[in-house]
Order: sequence, then C-alpha cells, then structure tokens
Amino acid sequence: MVFSRLCKSGQAMLLRCTRTISTLEDLLAEAEALWKAEQPGAAPGRNASEWGCVSLLCNPDSNAPADLLKAGADRVGREPDYGKVSQTQEERILVSKAGVLQIAWPRLVENDAPADVDLLLVTANDPEISATRPDYPDANTIAAAWNAAPSTYAEYFWNNADNGICTFQDEDIRKRMHPRERV
Repeated sequence: MVFSRLCKSGQAMLLRCTRTISTLEDLLAEAEALWKAEQPGAAPGRNASEWGCVSLLCNPDSNAPADLLKAGADRVGREPDYGKVSQTQEERILVSKAGVLQIAWPRLVENDAPADVDLLLVTANDPEISATRPDYPDANTIAAAWNAAPSTYAEYFWNNADNGICTFQDEDIRKRMHPRERV
C-alpha cells in the first residue's frame, strides 16, 4: 500500500500506541516497533529500508510539541535509507525530510469524523515510480507482482483484506490474483 494525494483513498486500521507518547524515546520506540512488524529482520534502531519508512502524520487540529517533532526530524535525518518514497511528477514530496507524511488527515469510516488522535505513525512504501514507469502501478501490475511473489508475500495482501485494510484497487487486484494459499 502506498500513499498518494492523487489516488482515491483506501482504508486502514488505527491502533493506539502501546504507551502515551510524551518523549522522543517514546516516539522512537513505537516507530521501531511498527518497523519491526513490517520488516521483522530489521536491525535495532532502524525505521527505514530501500522499500519504505515509518513516517509521522500530525493532526492539524492538535498541538504536537514542536520540540518532539524537531527531535524526531533530527533522528530520521540520520537514517541512511529514510524517506525514499517515490511520487509522480504531479505530486510534491510525500514524506518530508522531517519524517512527516504530507497527506490529508484521515477520517473515520463509521461517521466520517476526523480521527481523534494527535499523531499517527504510518509505514510509507515506495511504489518504485521511475522515468520508465512514471505513474502508480495499475491493478494488473500489482496483481502480477503478487502472483509472481512467494505465497508468503501474497499472504500480506490477504491479511490486510481480512482486517479491513484496503486500497481503492483491491477488488480489481483480487480478481486477478491466484487463489489464496493457506499457509
């Protein structure tokens, strides 16, 4: 799943952090735990790789402590692969050098109200946009990639679907994918 201001919205799951975030150490611990869930073999202290990174989304209606955001920005600035998230030429940068995701604040599915939290940690994936492929992949390309990958990789797609995490393309992708292999 990737983020874009040009594509239709998808649906994600919002989970509270395991503890209240009041210090940089709290924020970094939660970011590292999220990255470890995405990249189980990640080295301690990492929040990024060549395929994506943990990013912060700030609620525009709350007052996140500026010193916490500055310290977080200083930390991600030292991460070697941080922020390598491609975007089309029509979009501005999606993940800032400060580690902040540049999209609209999410709204809840059940009542369209803004999510009632101050900050969100998210995993931003690199869609591998390049001069030879200047747009986001279509459903055929995505399904072909899942079909070519080991079934344990495709299980990631199915687990997202099981948990209500989806993109606007998921129905078309599902139609083109090989049947699910239960592992």
